[in-house]
Amino acid sequence: MQFATAAGDKRTTAQAYIVVAGLCEILGQWEDAAATANKALEIFKSLNDTPGKISSYAELASIYGARDSSFRDFNKAMAYYSEATKLGGNLQSDLVEIYVQTGRLPEAINAAKSAIQECIKNQNIECQAGGLIDLAEAERKTGDLAAAASSLKEATRLAPGIKNVYFQGSLLYGEAGQLRVEGHLEQALKAYQDVISLIERVKGQGDPKTQLSISESYGFIYDELISTLYAMSVGKSGPERANLGSQALEYAETNKARQFAASWGRSFTAELRRALPSDLQERERSLLAKRDQLRTMAEGKKPNANLGSVEKEMSSFVDRLRLTHPQYAAIRYPQPITLDSIPLRKDETLIEFKVTDESTLVWVIRNVTGNKVELVDFYQVLKPRKWFEEKVSKFRLAFNSAQPYQVEQIDWRNSEELFNELFPSSLSKTLLESKSIVFVPDDVLSVLPLELLSPEASKGYFPLLSIPTMYYPSAAVLQLARTARHVESWQEAFLGIGDPITSPEDERYVFAGALSAKRGAPSESAVNPAESELGAIDLAKMTSRGLPTERLPGTAAEVRGIATLFQNQGQTVEVRLGSDATKDRLTDTDLTRFRFLHFATHGILPADSNIPDPALLLSYDGSSPEHMLLSTSEILGLKIHAETVVLSACNTGSGKVMHAEGVMSLGRAFMTAGAESVTVSLWQVSDESTQLLMEEYYKNLIGGKSKAEALSIARSSLFAKGKPFNNPYYWAPFVLIGD
Repeated sequence: MQFATAAGDKRTTAQAYIVVAGLCEILGQWEDAAATANKALEIFKSLNDTPGKISSYAELASIYGARDSSFRDFNKAMAYYSEATKLGGNLQSDLVEIYVQTGRLPEAINAAKSAIQECIKNQNIECQAGGLIDLAEAERKTGDLAAAASSLKEATRLAPGIKNVYFQGSLLYGEAGQLRVEGHLEQALKAYQDVISLIERVKGQGDPKTQLSISESYGFIYDELISTLYAMSVGKSGPERANLGSQALEYAETNKARQFAASWGRSFTAELRRALPSDLQERERSLLAKRDQLRTMAEGKKPNANLGSVEKEMSSFVDRLRLTHPQYAAIRYPQPITLDSIPLRKDETLIEFKVTDESTLVWVIRNVTGNKVELVDFYQVLKPRKWFEEKVSKFRLAFNSAQPYQVEQIDWRNSEELFNELFPSSLSKTLLESKSIVFVPDDVLSVLPLELLSPEASKGYFPLLSIPTMYYPSAAVLQLARTARHVESWQEAFLGIGDPITSPEDERYVFAGALSAKRGAPSESAVNPAESELGAIDLAKMTSRGLPTERLPGTAAEVRGIATLFQNQGQTVEVRLGSDATKDRLTDTDLTRFRFLHFATHGILPADSNIPDPALLLSYDGSSPEHMLLSTSEILGLKIHAETVVLSACNTGSGKVMHAEGVMSLGRAFMTAGAESVTVSLWQVSDESTQLLMEEYYKNLIGGKSKAEALSIARSSLFAKGKPFNNPYYWAPFVLIGD
């Protein structure tokens, strides 16, 4: 949209930005909200428009001060509040939230009462009711439950005339919190369920970005509901306790990894749909077209009878598909996860975590007989999120230093403390007797291989390293993984890419430039970094930060060694090293031909370089350094049918940790592109130990072992070599995501 530059038009534009920022805030799209509010602020500053500046500062204070904001920064919120008040603004309601979140409760109560009086003066009922909800929360946190109940009662009295969905949700949430602290857990549960029904209804009307934003922003409400169910389960036993634990798991799953499950499932849908009989394909197409047309016509109106009839037909059609073509139906029309629907194998244990600010909830689920999945336990670890962050950070800092002396000086009591908290003695026996383990980690636990946890780590004993393990972002993704399979008709067994040209210090770097010039490709100086998707990359800066960009000659041996294993079995392979390991060559390749894809190179994280996404570093092609990066967004555009992708590089399983979706990593991108599973690393890996581990891994895969078994055998084999390889730095970094 183009806007005129006249002052009046600029002011109108800025006002529109404020409205959009407010809508983005309600939808939980915090990055968009902040960016749009800042645009408005810049325009109002250029016009010296005081009311406009106040409204912009107010919006920014709200964005940075909200408890559910992914941009939460109370220092910034206070700074914006201060700027607004200097200009004469009254932001008492925003100040209440800031005070509550920083524990300054007397100030919060005074600010809330002041805000309410201002709302009454202005005859603003919605503002008054919202202030009462804020006041009730502050009063409740001070322990004055009677005052909090009175404030909520008055807000409820004012509510019937207020149609704002955000207000309705806030009131329900306030009531749920009040009932919870009063000990009325069943009533609190009902109120939380009503809030989440409201959230899910709003999410269902949004696009994927909106759905993800809402899941991230309002995750704390799911956390509180799950904690309420846990509190209700305390003291219960048998079926009643199992039922409450199962309900809690369903809500945990509702808030987890649904965007990934949907996008990953789509990579299998087209292939499976082609296997449907033509009459079913046509029937599905016709029903979906009719339903979508009627839904469009019904927008903003009451649904008509025709829509109801078509949706009933669609439901019957899907029910038939579940009987006749269950694999396609499970992927195309996924159902909510339930305990009974988790597809565990005999003697397999699933352990799912839910990390909250105050504690961590843990579900232990097992299939003992091969026929029935049971909830073994549902328990609470009374350690806050910050405790886990500190423990995990210590490991990751040491392992990512790649300095042997730091690795050797790790305090393994951290491992023991984590193990003993996460797996109390009553459960550790179940864990260690499992034939295989599925971990569904959460939050900060997603970036640590749980195999390095041990009750006797200080003695060098790590019992989980020999048990086949795999990781999933949710139980729903596990269900999908064991349903979704590509047709096993690969033309070639293996594509291995390694030993890329990554540094000007590499003699091949100059040779690549000469080849490029000979081919008539644009010179490096002719490439405009602004036109590059990734922008300019600074190899010198990356190196100065300790990021390895030097040549990886060991990766050539690694790739060739693995290729030889396949060739000895008479299988076809393709190896690309040096100048053959470029991004253009990769993206021009039909990757669906290969059963295994293997990348042995450097992994790059955004925090360590001038790039927006995690990326793999491939070969310099002689034209521009930007072409060396295969970014997450580019991986998502690939078409892959591989049984597994192995990312034999540093930190390929690391990335931004999201509350609802898990880790946004390179491995996740390859799965979204169609891989059935990925093997990724969680820190900077050793060249020598990785080569040994990978060759053992593939040897066992070729020998018929499952990927989880093959990886556990490879770990144990490396550990058995003794020092230094028995240190988890060498054998533990790689984890399997998927089956």
